[in-house]
Amino acid sequence: MEVDTRVDHGTAAPTAGSAELRLDIQSTISGFVEDALDIQGIAPFADLFELGADSIAASKVFNRIQQHFSLDLDLEAAFSCLNVAGLAALVEGQILAMLDGMTDDELERLVGCEGPDPG
Repeated sequence: MEVDTRVDHGTAAPTAGSAELRLDIQSTISGFVEDALDIQGIAPFADLFELGADSIAASKVFNRIQQHFSLDLDLEAAFSCLNVAGLAALVEGQILAMLDGMTDDELERLVGCEGPDPG
């Protein structure tokens, strides 16, 4: 069975250029899940509930995700993501939507740099 990890919250779908971002997010979330379930080496598409997660463990993972990424995670959407890859897609979509809504000045302050030197 193929898992659909697309996120549609009225934002543009993540692009191929964001693959590195998704892998970084996925790695971070894997660590949170591994800590919560006390297991190592979780495959990205492994069903978290089949691995032993319950609603309490899932809530702990969601809280860590929200704190780490400074997001207000949609818990209904998060509970519909049954694996690390799905959670990573959800988080990536929210991050990209947040960045897309920022002005150039806000983005510059966020990354702590100014754009390329025009001269």
